[in-house]
Amino acid sequence: MLVCLLLPFIAMAQTRYRISGKVTDKQSGTKIEMVTIQIKELNSWTASNAEGDFNFEKIPQVTYTLQATCLGLEPYEVPISITSDITGYKLMLNQMSLGLKEVVIVAKENTSMSSSSKIESSALDHVQPNSLADVMQLVPGQVTLNPNLARTNQIAIRDYNDPRNATRRNPDSNSAMGTAIIIDGTPVNNDANMQTLNTATGGTAQGYSTAGQGVDLRQIATDNIESVEVIRGIPSVEYGELTTGAVLVRTKAGKTKLNVKLKADPKIKQAAFSKGFMLPGENNGAVNVDVDYTNAFDDLRMPTKSYNRLTGQLGYSNTYFKKTNPLSVNAKISYFSTFDDEKNDPDMLKREIYQSKEQSFGFKLFGSWLVKKPWLTNITYNFAGDFKNEDYYEYKVAGGSGATPLPTATVSGESVGTLLPSSYDSKLNIEGKPYSYFATVKGNVTGKFGKVYSNLMYGVEWRTTGNNGAGSIYDPTRPPSGAITTRPRSFKDIPANRNLALFLEEKVNFALGFTRLKTQAGLRYNNMLPTGLFSTKGFKSLEPRLNMTYDIFQNKNTRMIRNLSLRFGYGQTSKSPSMIYLYPNKAYNDEIAFNYYPDLLVIATSVVEGVTNPDLKPITNTKLEAGVDFDLFGGKVLLT
Repeated sequence: MLVCLLLPFIAMAQTRYRISGKVTDKQSGTKIEMVTIQIKELNSWTASNAEGDFNFEKIPQVTYTLQATCLGLEPYEVPISITSDITGYKLMLNQMSLGLKEVVIVAKENTSMSSSSKIESSALDHVQPNSLADVMQLVPGQVTLNPNLARTNQIAIRDYNDPRNATRRNPDSNSAMGTAIIIDGTPVNNDANMQTLNTATGGTAQGYSTAGQGVDLRQIATDNIESVEVIRGIPSVEYGELTTGAVLVRTKAGKTKLNVKLKADPKIKQAAFSKGFMLPGENNGAVNVDVDYTNAFDDLRMPTKSYNRLTGQLGYSNTYFKKTNPLSVNAKISYFSTFDDEKNDPDMLKREIYQSKEQSFGFKLFGSWLVKKPWLTNITYNFAGDFKNEDYYEYKVAGGSGATPLPTATVSGESVGTLLPSSYDSKLNIEGKPYSYFATVKGNVTGKFGKVYSNLMYGVEWRTTGNNGAGSIYDPTRPPSGAITTRPRSFKDIPANRNLALFLEEKVNFALGFTRLKTQAGLRYNNMLPTGLFSTKGFKSLEPRLNMTYDIFQNKNTRMIRNLSLRFGYGQTSKSPSMIYLYPNKAYNDEIAFNYYPDLLVIATSVVEGVTNPDLKPITNTKLEAGVDFDLFGGKVLLT
């Protein structure tokens, strides 16, 4: 391992060459700007300018893989042998369209070392999803369900969800909470969601909340998504705070045609548009605009209950210093508003109103910089913030068979209580204002030592989450049902969570005779509530991860099998507890000592207990995988 870490820093005296060329549309011959061109093995990249020109300098003599990607165009990948300067290279790309002779409209299994699936924009166009939950049905092993936005939608990776069981329409809480949703390198954070009435005993507010249960996928619209990758196996150490897997979402950036979408079925109505355009002038970058509005009903027989979602994103992208040290800059601001509503129906006798609103404003700045130093090849950065406003309102008529004694003390001891009438109006507000900050900086060093390719990646990550909401608000003398053993409390009193992570990973690729071995070994260090780099008020953990692929033969013609590879993986992943488990509200145990109804006199003895969990540790998952991949009579077989 030590030798592998030193490989990128060993300077080799060898001849280096230049590659330059032009990117054009294969059908029309039009020059294409802002195409990302990469030499895969060296992790060296650049972007085409307004004339479609690109250029690489100081490339060592060997055979590499040349890749090109751009929004709305088919990915391009060819081997290229460098034995001298290459000028005038013609890189021609095809437009991505459902009208092509062959388009992948399902998830495509990656041939990487870890089990994962890639879903391209062509598959999204074919499925016409309403949310990210619909996209997940393209992944192998998922159960196909009718779209339903009137209920919370959560993710399941390697977890069976029986559609016939009404109580299991979503996966279990651990599976949903342990799946990381990462959009443009920024994780979607739900740890500060405290939208419950009584966290001491659990339960959510009428099923509208996913507090302590992972991300509600209804919040994520799909018309601005370029691709989705689902990692089911052992992920890279750069991805943390997960157990079951990760979903990597990449949104659109660059020039696109105007796309207008109008969709209607008996339960869901949707309207969306998106457009990406280049700013006037040379090399001024691109702006992308996306807006989506969706209205959904759970049951057509109950039109008073509906779900509404409004999402929007404005993004700017550009690449500077293309001829020397390319620096990509992506700035995006996003907004979403959701509204679960059950109004009073004049045809119904009951007087009940349930409303759940959520608004969010987020920003992120991310990109990479090609440094091209012997000790540093690339720097990747990501800084993001997200601010939410969550509000749950409930109005109903509560009560029992008669007057009920009601203690209202907030401290332990004896106190005077009151009597609940047999019937009364109850109002409840749960007001949350969660926020989160995320920052990560990664560096990598690529090098070649003889026939060995090395890529060393290292980085640091910081997360902060908190909640400035007023919490549960109601009249203690007229509590909602089920609130007898709790009291109102403010979320502002709960301290913010902080997480620090360091990670290091080495990828090595080398030939063993006619075979080839690829390894990816890394270590992630987590520190929750850090007081220093290696000191903490919470807990610390280490997560080793290893993936290996052994290519026995590639592109070898036999009667039955070609491209035979063996895979092996081992890794540990963990997810720290969310705030609802770390800081539940106090438990109130009340006993009625004296109750004299004629004078409405109630004396109660209360015992107030704090139920915080200072020793609560993260959930940890250990994964062990083995697999074999091969082509059989022209078909691809992947066994894990």
